Amino acid sequence: MGKKKKEMIQQLLLVSGSGLVLYSKDFKKSNFQARMIGALAVTIVRVAKQSVGLPLSFISYENLSIAFLVDSVTGITCVVFVDPDDGYDYAKVVASEVLSRFTLMFREHIGNLNIHLNHFHSFERVLPDVINGCIQPVIQSCLSFLFFFLFFFF
Repeated sequence: MGKKKKEMIQQLLLVSGSGLVLYSKDFKKSNFQARMIGALAVTIVRVAKQSVGLPLSFISYENLSIAFLVDSVTGITCVVFVDPDDGYDYAKVVASEVLSRFTLMFREHIGNLNIHLNHFHSFERVLPDVINGCIQPVIQSCLSFLFFFLFFFF
């Protein structure tokens, strides 16, 4: 019996500052409760910032790691659930790229209380390109580390 295939990105959320889920994607096709998790994620980020004075950026458990990134202008939080083996750097790049593209794509609609949430579902069409675009920065980061390591230790 073979090993179960791991998903690098398990779930993805884009949540307004009030906890409203603007967009969610479940790559694992699990019973993911996006609305509940989105509100909880925004609350955790807010409490961490108030308690420690620093933004929460990453939590890692045995079977799951979670990256958080908040856009300082719009207040939108990107929450990326990844396999723990993929680590902080990968999750940070994905969160950054997704949040950047989402806010750019929907800049004029963010904060508009009259817009229907289905409007944000069009992000589904560009998401594969955004995620594929994350590969290059991760490879560059790995190569930079490798060159640094080789230069100083050999």
